[in-house]
Amino acid sequence: MNTKGALASASILALAIALFSGYAVPQPWHFNTHPGNPVLGKGAAGKMLKVPSVYPTIQAAIDAASNGDTVLVAEGRYYENIVVQSKSIVVAGHYILDGDTGHISNTIIDGSRPVNTDLATVVTIASCKDTTTVLCGFTITGGFGTRMFLDGAYARVCGGVLVGGSSALIANNHITGNVINHTSIPDLYLEAANGGLGANPLGAPGTFLVVRGNLIAGNRVEGNHSGAGGMSVMSDRPNVSVNFIIEHNHIKDNTCVDLGDWKAMGGGLGICTAFPNPGVKVVRNNVITGNAALGYRSYGGGVYVAYTDTPSGTLDDDPGELFYNNLVCNNHAGYLGGGVSIWRYCGKTANLTSWGKYMPRPAFINNTIMNNTAGDGSGFHIMNQVPLLLNNVVWNQPQAATEWGEIYLGDIPEWTAWHQPNTYGGIELHYSDVRRGWGDTLGNINADPLFVDGTYRLSDSSPCIGAGVDSMQVASVDSMHIARVWHHAPSFCFYGRPRPDPTETRPDIGACENPRSIPLAGIVDPTSTAPSAFALEQNYPNPFNPSTTIKFELPKVSLVRLTVYDMLGREVAVIVNERRDAGVHEARFDGSGLSSAVYLYRLQVRPLDSAIGRDSKSGAGEFVQTLKLVLLH
Repeated sequence: MNTKGALASASILALAIALFSGYAVPQPWHFNTHPGNPVLGKGAAGKMLKVPSVYPTIQAAIDAASNGDTVLVAEGRYYENIVVQSKSIVVAGHYILDGDTGHISNTIIDGSRPVNTDLATVVTIASCKDTTTVLCGFTITGGFGTRMFLDGAYARVCGGVLVGGSSALIANNHITGNVINHTSIPDLYLEAANGGLGANPLGAPGTFLVVRGNLIAGNRVEGNHSGAGGMSVMSDRPNVSVNFIIEHNHIKDNTCVDLGDWKAMGGGLGICTAFPNPGVKVVRNNVITGNAALGYRSYGGGVYVAYTDTPSGTLDDDPGELFYNNLVCNNHAGYLGGGVSIWRYCGKTANLTSWGKYMPRPAFINNTIMNNTAGDGSGFHIMNQVPLLLNNVVWNQPQAATEWGEIYLGDIPEWTAWHQPNTYGGIELHYSDVRRGWGDTLGNINADPLFVDGTYRLSDSSPCIGAGVDSMQVASVDSMHIARVWHHAPSFCFYGRPRPDPTETRPDIGACENPRSIPLAGIVDPTSTAPSAFALEQNYPNPFNPSTTIKFELPKVSLVRLTVYDMLGREVAVIVNERRDAGVHEARFDGSGLSSAVYLYRLQVRPLDSAIGRDSKSGAGEFVQTLKLVLLH
């Protein structure tokens, strides 16, 4: 293995050398959200600089622009490598005028003919103070990156877009076909990263980056150490507040390749953070598919999340990254983590023996992680971290001979030889559908999610419907510190449907909510103990008009059928007919369509390896109990 003098593993995602100096301290970020055009509201209040009718090149218009101006670019192919520095301006194609996506494909910035091959990134944004600096409505292609000196050797980074020491809004672009390899640029670089887009605040506090609605596809990086074939965001300096939102992007068919004996990390998306690092860090509603990390040691075919720690093992209470409503599907890693790889790099003296030292935890909530492949850990690879997984579908394709299959926990000694020895990798995983199952933690199931054919929407018969949880408090404790953090399911699903749908139900597992009604069950308190026996309680109120609550207790996970009959034995309602976790549950019965009368309600419980059907009226099962209720209109 070539360690190159402990070449910093996290540095591959970095833009470690500032291309521009003297940037101002950024001001608070904001979006352009005034009513008006489809993307940017009513647009900037300044001048409109038109390309090519007035200015022959995009760069000429940028150079002439002042804060508040808009550089409006007509359709065409522009062989340029443009730079926006220290200006709050909009650079956009005609897409901003009418929302016609055809303009995006036909307004092309082609960086394949740079004046200086050391500066072959297509678009560079530097030292801009907030998200009033906008790049929108272009196809960005042909870039082969900026050359910089990194860790004692030359590297190539950021083929399509480079955001350094800067805030920006990157929206509704096609960032595609940017390639960093020795064919596109035959120089002596060793490391390569960020085929499509790369961002690093470079020590500028308070930066805010928004990457929204882009197609980031078909980008590629190759090197002896490579990362982020599609895009990455990195904050490589501790104690710097960095904010980013990555949302509604399609990150597909990107590749990073290790040509030597080092690493390839993050075929689609890479996120890297240094401790401590406060700020908003959200990745939501993205499709991350068809990406690959290839080579001797390759991690995170879809997503790679890295943390760097100080030598003392700093305790960090700042919030970790929040990933929700993402579809991470059909990605591949040659080694570990087909869908996602999460890795924490720790100093030699770092204390890695207690969970408190693992903050912040990245939280993955209501994602669908499906059909990914890897040498092992087809869904997740986790090392030196304890992430939270809540309400996720983790249903992938592990190879038959794998040791872990879906989720690989643990250390790889040859990659941490210069750190304190550690074999700890953990996970806090609840209310998720995991292929092959996952222990006895709260609410997990192992059942085919039953997607609608050709989609990742849940069919009406999916066991994931109503099987999630709306919130959970997670503790992190060590000898010096106790922290308890509430995590919540997002209010909307991948398709914008309210979650839960309908209201007063439990949310579904996965990124997509199904509107089929499932009665709200009482959520089990993680700190409570399960009931010692099965029990059905008297409904309350009783008599009732028109609805009442029925409570029942389960000492273990079971298949439950709760039904209502009239006094002639005819079934008039099925309230519950599904798998339920151990605990105390409540179900609501509405008798609006029934006549005033005395009715019977029956709880029938069966083991998980049996089935409960509508014709199951014999009373057979592990537990059966019947009580009376009275409906008075």
